[in-house]
Amino acid sequence: LSATPTPLMPGEELTYTLTFSNSGTQALNDADLTLRLPTGVTVLNNGGGTLLGNNIIWSIDQLNSGTSDRRQVQVQDSINDVSHVLYAQAEIDDKVGVAGPDVRASLLTPFRNNRPLELALTVSDDPLVRGQGFFYHLTVANTNPTSGAPMENVRIWGMVPQLAAFGPGRITGASASGCDRYDGCYYGHILTLSVGTLLPGESREIQIPVWTKNDASFGHLVPIRFFGSYDADPLIEPVIVADTIAIEQFKTLDINLSANPAPIMPSGQLIYELLYGNTDFAAANGSLELTLPDQVQVLDSDGGIQTGNIIVWDNIGPLGSGRGSRRQVVVEDTRGLEGRLLQAEARLVNDASFKSWAARSALSVSARTVVPLSMTAALSKDPLAQGDDFRYELMVTNTNPISGASLENVRIQWMVPNELKAFGPGSITGASASGCDRYDGCYYGHIVTLTIGTLDPGESREVYIPVTVKDDLIPGILFETHFIGNANFPNGVNIQQLTATVGALIGEYAVTVPTHALTVTTTGTGTGTVSSNPAGINCGSDCSQSYPEGASVTLTANPDSNSTFAGWSGACSGSGTCVVTMDAAKNVTATFALENSDPATTLITHYYVSILEREPEEEGLAFWKDQIAEKQANGEDVKPVFRAMAAFFFFSEEYIGRNTTNIQFLTNLYLTFFQREPDDEGLEFWLVQLVGGMSRNQAMQGFLFSPEFTSFMEELGF
Repeated sequence: LSATPTPLMPGEELTYTLTFSNSGTQALNDADLTLRLPTGVTVLNNGGGTLLGNNIIWSIDQLNSGTSDRRQVQVQDSINDVSHVLYAQAEIDDKVGVAGPDVRASLLTPFRNNRPLELALTVSDDPLVRGQGFFYHLTVANTNPTSGAPMENVRIWGMVPQLAAFGPGRITGASASGCDRYDGCYYGHILTLSVGTLLPGESREIQIPVWTKNDASFGHLVPIRFFGSYDADPLIEPVIVADTIAIEQFKTLDINLSANPAPIMPSGQLIYELLYGNTDFAAANGSLELTLPDQVQVLDSDGGIQTGNIIVWDNIGPLGSGRGSRRQVVVEDTRGLEGRLLQAEARLVNDASFKSWAARSALSVSARTVVPLSMTAALSKDPLAQGDDFRYELMVTNTNPISGASLENVRIQWMVPNELKAFGPGSITGASASGCDRYDGCYYGHIVTLTIGTLDPGESREVYIPVTVKDDLIPGILFETHFIGNANFPNGVNIQQLTATVGALIGEYAVTVPTHALTVTTTGTGTGTVSSNPAGINCGSDCSQSYPEGASVTLTANPDSNSTFAGWSGACSGSGTCVVTMDAAKNVTATFALENSDPATTLITHYYVSILEREPEEEGLAFWKDQIAEKQANGEDVKPVFRAMAAFFFFSEEYIGRNTTNIQFLTNLYLTFFQREPDDEGLEFWLVQLVGGMSRNQAMQGFLFSPEFTSFMEELGF
């Protein structure tokens, strides 16, 4: 059980994460997972559980041997007082044998009035298999304003978890101590990361490459907790971050999340890339989710549906064996605060699994006003195959204006991924390389430093790194490379560290069929629902769904017992079933009227919906009802009122502004006056008349004085 952020500020939101696994030899069936919440909090999101008093309960139908799962809950402090702590407890009861929970975790969350030191922890990959490498990414930031105080002796510490090990010399972004000189960092060591001084608004990313042990048990969890602090008088309570990964026997789906640029400018734009692949022998179906940071605006969701701060792609399959795909999401920071951390997490859900997710990847990006160095990273070939030659292509630029400062000792660090063969540093162009073996070259685990030297204002440098993919990789796997850039101003002061990340797929990209969103809205004085075929929309509750391009979706209106269906508007018209071809994003409105409405109200509403594609405004409805009532009181025919209404609507600026074609206009006439689709013979006849010079008003009069219209009105009592 972990909580973010810690400590909490009064009135702030808190996210609890429950990670649980089955390390036994048998599947776990029909168990209860319970989160006992602290007093004094309001539940914002129950994570799909059932809220009973201060408890949230999930029914775990099945958790297979050697697998894990997670749940997340968002709450908000409602006491608004710093002088208390939040006590939470999570437990699982398999409801077999002795009564009571089988396993339990507890957590205390303290409060503080402010939290100028921000710390974020993300993991590159979860779950893991035995012997797999991954990264802990720590981002630490001084959120004091530019006029505020620097933080000195910033340091982070944590105990190395069981089943994991790493070498301190491979950590970038901080100097490491507390581990064994020869054997590295392993279980029980207290790792200390010294960051040094952070200026107001400055952030630092620390990358810790970790390996899981080859004899790790399936279904075991690997939790880690880091504490961050700095020299202050009086001493401050440390900030705490935590995460838990699981070790599983199989991992058939994988995902990598990257973001560029990093850092971003406050109020700047950020591009998230979600790269995912399938290493299984069978095709996979599922969905893809991206949880966004708070206070960002989505500019491009790449076909995903946004609900709150989560974007969902409902159907990523079938994703064939050895194939992958990617999505790109563009967001804009709307908070505009220097030093703040933007955390995001991507998740894959496998339809064939009982788990709520199959793989996840997370990251954190900081916001920084002055970033005088920019860096981009790309692959010369994408996707890749076993044994492929390709190169990393880096572009490094001093973004200072011509009158600005040069940047000295420009350098880039990166760790050679396990998926690459050894290579000679002499093949790298645009920079001098160090950190490799004198005889065997650069291979997995080496921290390679690329020294560029001095860049004048506006000057750029291209760096090419030729490499080769190993021959024994399984199609569908992913790997990513982080390039960390640094430089100094002429006075020796370090610039803000920056990062460029590039992901790679071994295999082939799936042929991605574009998707478009179909959104349904219900309106009117009555009530009802709309269902779809294929399934996806049940509005009511689920009113938006993405469908593959070219799909034909049939919508059916289902009025409630006290209502009638008045008609469609938007991408559909009429009052029958609605068939939408998904060649673009579509919006459809279904209007329902109360069944006990008088016939005049029903027919007036029909004219509004059929012609103007909207509900009647209150004043307009009252006006036309009064006109009809006056005619009826005098014993006169009311059809002239509807003829006047039709002329007023069809030749209003509102209708003319839609620039309807002749076919659309004639279809509107049929639907309005006859409440049916046009027959082919009739449509052809009226089209010939319009093309031959008949005005639209003359055509409308032909409908309004036709026997079919008169008969239709008489059936309604008019």
